[in-house]
This record gives sequence, C-alpha cells and structure tokens, in this order.
Amino acid sequence: MVLSVVKPQLHRLQVQDRGVREIQFLLEHADDTILMAESEEELKSLLMKVKEENEKVGLKLNIQKTKILASGPITSWQIDGEPVETIADFVFLGSKITADGDCSHEIKRHLLLGRKVMTNLDSIFKSRDITLPTKVYLVKAMVFPVVMYRC
Repeated sequence: MVLSVVKPQLHRLQVQDRGVREIQFLLEHADDTILMAESEEELKSLLMKVKEENEKVGLKLNIQKTKILASGPITSWQIDGEPVETIADFVFLGSKITADGDCSHEIKRHLLLGRKVMTNLDSIFKSRDITLPTKVYLVKAMVFPVVMYRC
C-alpha cells in the first residue's frame, strides 16, 4: 500500500526537543509511505493508526493518492466513505513492485544497464595500453554495481 500525506500544518509544530525535531524532519521529507501487512484486516488497522497519528500532528491522509497493492483477492476498500484504488504495480525507490512479486523485468533492466556501461567502456577494453588486471578491476568497480544494485 502506498500512502501520501498532505502537510498543511507541519510548520506550525513547535520544536521542543531533539526527538520532535527528528520526527519533523522525517515528515517533511517523506514522499511515500509503504505499509505492509499479512492480512486485509491487519492492513486496515495499520492504516487507521497511521491516519490517527497523522491527525494528531495536523496532517491529513490524502485518500485520492492512497493505493492498495494486494498479492491476493481483496474486497473494495473505503476510508471515511471514499473508495481507495487497487493497483497491480508501483515504482518504489526506482524498482517496480508487482502484486505477483515478479522481478524478471527488473533483472532484465539491470542487465541492459550493465551492457550500456560496458559499451561506454569499450574503448578502454580495446586499448592495449591498459593491463588485463586493470580492465577486470574496472568491470568489478563500474559494471557489477550497476547490474547488482538492489539485488
């Protein structure tokens, strides 16, 4: 589930100690929140807790931006009488998350990105002035991280 919040009164909070300052920082810089639960009931309970805690500090849950991604069948959802959209996938931190957990498209994408890096290094790999150990080092330092990122 992806949640987004509107922060209309955030700057009215009075910073009294370090803990509040840290919470304020996190709220100001949070674009999306992901809630995960084992069951629909647990997710509803968790969502309501988030909504209540947001309201305590003057934040409002934006129901139009709230989405549900379920790995199994799910009934229609409503929050305060407003329907919540069900989605099949979403992008989180640059990776596509799907309801069935299929990540083959992400693997292919990372392999293509690695190939692009190799192509950009082609002139270095063809150079006779650069030793084989240096070329191997470049592959490990520049290609492997691109291919293995988030794996």
